Amino acid sequence: MPDTQYLNEIKGQLKISIRHNSDRGFVHYSGCLRVSTEMSSIIESAEALSDPVMTFDILIMVFKEAVKLISHADDSSGALGEVVRSCTSVIQQLCQSEDEANQSYFFETIIKTAKLKTLKDWPDFGYQLMEAVVFLVHHDKQVQRVFEVFETLGRLYDGSKYPEEHVITYKLLKQLKGREVADDYLMEHIDVDRLRVIAVEDAFLEESYEKAEKLCIQALHKEYSFQRRSKWANYLERIYTETANQEKLTEIVYYILVQGHPSYYSKLQGLYEAAGVWEQKKEPMLLDLSKKLLSNDYASVLDRAGETEKLLELLSENKHLIEYYGKKVARKYPEKTYSIYEEYIISQTGEATERRKYKEVCKLLKNYFDAGAHQSSLQLIDRLCGMYPRRPAMLDEFGKLKKKLEKMKKA
Repeated sequence: MPDTQYLNEIKGQLKISIRHNSDRGFVHYSGCLRVSTEMSSIIESAEALSDPVMTFDILIMVFKEAVKLISHADDSSGALGEVVRSCTSVIQQLCQSEDEANQSYFFETIIKTAKLKTLKDWPDFGYQLMEAVVFLVHHDKQVQRVFEVFETLGRLYDGSKYPEEHVITYKLLKQLKGREVADDYLMEHIDVDRLRVIAVEDAFLEESYEKAEKLCIQALHKEYSFQRRSKWANYLERIYTETANQEKLTEIVYYILVQGHPSYYSKLQGLYEAAGVWEQKKEPMLLDLSKKLLSNDYASVLDRAGETEKLLELLSENKHLIEYYGKKVARKYPEKTYSIYEEYIISQTGEATERRKYKEVCKLLKNYFDAGAHQSSLQLIDRLCGMYPRRPAMLDEFGKLKKKLEKMKKA
């Protein structure tokens, strides 16, 4: 039997913490962080216990309190959500390893918890918890109890089932009915993202690379072209790497690069060099990327490629990038770079209307100074102060910056 006194003490301490961090029933951002930190500490302490039942009961308690609190707290940091994920993760580990003596208790507790009214507003958390019951189900009556919870947690906005429901159903079928029945269900619902991942991972285990490739390409074609790097592209990269298909590997690496991942430039270069075609591919590739990538991604590619002149041209067209690449470009093209700095800083100062914005302009001026324009940056400060003499907050921030830069110049 669980030690209810010990559990109640921890629960009482947690409720006191929640109350102390509440303002008329609502926990604001900083208070939410403090409570979440305490919850995380309780989870860590529970994991260290030698009694798995007590660990389980503490985690269930924290899970309930976190879900209850999240509707009355500013969890914009995501800290409470992380507490919930930590709870369900450890609960799954416990359920997977626990002996039969406690499995029935674990099962009944999870079913009861997942039916709580608070989880109707947070079904995602309910499904996270329910994924643990897969390790506890041994007969059809238990399966029926699980399906009843699904009805309680409800459906997505379009009326379809939650992906987690499909995953749990698949795993239960595999456990009770066998691989063949489960695979039939898997392929029948293959458009469910998480099920397709399972199918692809299974294909990898079996080294069925053609099957894995087909599943990934099908999914890739269903995605919108503006979406960022896809996990299906990652899988294809892995497939072509493991099968040493250099041609297809090059194609998918280029695809991932074009989706907005400049880090793949070096990988693509390595593939082209291995094929002995780098010199003839480089310029056409950079031209194509200039048309397909966003300016910040293309700037990153040019930076990695050491194409300083092209990067300078890009900065002149997209002056906001000067903040990130100005100092580097100024080493080779100081005068042209300084001109871009000044034009951008003047425009940003004109648009600034509050102290916070003036501080941002000060960062740009400091960046300009660090790029080597020691005298010019100081002169620009004087010029801006003359342009806007009726901005006391700006004059104050610029004045403090000027004194700092003058000291740096003399040092």
